[in-house]
Amino acid sequence: MNSDEEAYLELALTECHSGEEGEITAITGDSSMARRLRELGLEAGAWIRVAQEGSPVIIHAGETRLCLRSDLAASIRMRIGAMFPFAAPGMPQHPLPSDAVSGGTA
Repeated sequence: MNSDEEAYLELALTECHSGEEGEITAITGDSSMARRLRELGLEAGAWIRVAQEGSPVIIHAGETRLCLRSDLAASIRMRIGAMFPFAAPGMPQHPLPSDAVSGGTA
């Protein structure tokens, strides 16, 4: 990876830490629940920030604050920027998986 590329990491929302933010890439699982999440503005491409990790997960999506059960949060996949091997001061690091995406392409 050259210095102009940014590394991305795709995780389930339940794997993210408080303060991390990124783009939703997919919502899996029950179609009625996925439809309800879309009605709330959570869909692929939406930008969210994790306000509180754990169970429940609290997120901010635009001006909306949502509290999600862990099973529902696990169905939301998001892509976060990950600068490896160093994280920003005070931010947790995720281990770099072998399938991390570089430069926003697969």
